[in-house]
Amino acid sequence: MSHFTESENQAHYNLVVSLVRYLEGQGWTVTHADGVIGYQKPVKVKSHIPDVMAVNPQSNLVAYGEAETCETLASAQTIQQIDEFSNRVMTDTDQRVPLFVLVPQRCFSELQNVVRGRFPGRSNITLLYLPAA
Repeated sequence: MSHFTESENQAHYNLVVSLVRYLEGQGWTVTHADGVIGYQKPVKVKSHIPDVMAVNPQSNLVAYGEAETCETLASAQTIQQIDEFSNRVMTDTDQRVPLFVLVPQRCFSELQNVVRGRFPGRSNITLLYLPAA
C-alpha cells in the first residue's frame, strides 16, 4: 500500500477492520485480513490480493472482501479486482464466490454506479458502506 498517504493508509485499515467485523457478524470465518493483527496476510487470487478472505463454516464457500477509499474506488486496479474476484467460481459447486465491497458512506452511490454499470447481473457482489463517524 505504499502508494497511499498515511491518512489514506489509516482510512483503508479502518475499512478493512470494519469489513472483518461485518463478515464475522454475518457468520463468516475470516481467515485472512490485510494488516489486521490476528489474521494471516491475504494471498494472491489470480493477479490481485483481496483485503479479506473468509469461509462459510457450514458450506465451505469462500468469500473475498475489498475495502476501498473514495480515492481508489474508480481506479483501474479496483475495477480489475472487482472483476476478477466476482468472476471466480467454486469448482465443486459452480457457485460464484461472494465478493463484499466496503466504502465510506460518502462515496457509496459512486460504488453502486461503478458496479451496476460495469458488472450488471453479478448478484454475488454485496455493496456496503461504513457510516460517517
